Amino acid sequence: MIAGSLALTGCGEKDSGDSTTGATTLTTTSATSGEGETGTDATGATSLTTTSEGEAGETTLTTTSEGGATDGFVNTDSSMSCGDSCDIWAANDCSDGQKCTSVACAVGSTAWDSNVCRDIQGTKTLGDDCEYLGSGIDGNDDCGDGLLCWNQDADTMLGTCLAFCTGSAAAPTCATGTSCVIANDGVLPICLPGCDPLSQDCTNANDLCLPDFTQTGFVCVLDASGGMAPYGTPCSYANSCNEGLICIAPEAVPEAACATASGCCSPMCDITDTSTTCPGQGQVCESLYEAGMEPPGFDHMGVCAVPA
Repeated sequence: MIAGSLALTGCGEKDSGDSTTGATTLTTTSATSGEGETGTDATGATSLTTTSEGEAGETTLTTTSEGGATDGFVNTDSSMSCGDSCDIWAANDCSDGQKCTSVACAVGSTAWDSNVCRDIQGTKTLGDDCEYLGSGIDGNDDCGDGLLCWNQDADTMLGTCLAFCTGSAAAPTCATGTSCVIANDGVLPICLPGCDPLSQDCTNANDLCLPDFTQTGFVCVLDASGGMAPYGTPCSYANSCNEGLICIAPEAVPEAACATASGCCSPMCDITDTSTTCPGQGQVCESLYEAGMEPPGFDHMGVCAVPA
């Protein structure tokens, strides 16, 4: 069974933070690092990353099954066609009765990697319960035009119809209360609901509240931890850590398991709360953001890290 998840990944080497500002950058992973695919999957993992200058890294979503990576929906028969490509930002770029959506086209892929036209197979609207009509990453669902069935619940087998961002990649727009996350090299621009990271108040029990890679706030993303990734667990994706934790540079987490990891789980915290106690020796609650780059309303947000 496939359940979606979000991964925000950066290209290039991981960065442990900025020693002059006290801000701790999120880990970066290379798409060719050999440490596994980056991106969001159907019970997949999200990797949130920023560059050392504080700029957002690229976002990738991948799909995994409950037991590991799952095959993409494309058959290994190279003669099979994925579908007619389309522009996800353009209105009416597909034939009548079809919609432009995100799919996994590469053979064996577990990540949405293309935009193609799919038949509209339902009339579900924004926020409605929905169903996958295929693998969950093949673009087949019962949501209407401009929508994607997201985050199927393993028990009910129902997801939620979410909207693709509108406008353009340079100036994306979403409805009030949601933020545009442009993932997977631009093929998955999705409007995700905002949230409070300290209270972890996402309405979907399968979601985690994590930083929006555009650094405009926090959004609800798919929980890929399975409740099995507490503090000090090696990680490659932001949403592969337990609720309230985030994947940061391993140098900031003083645990033996982190020494050779690409990232490690550590709790988010409130830098204004003097009673905060971090779990790692030498860790303090450091700002998540470069000075002056804090999103409105989130200047108190930090993460437990060993100062660089």
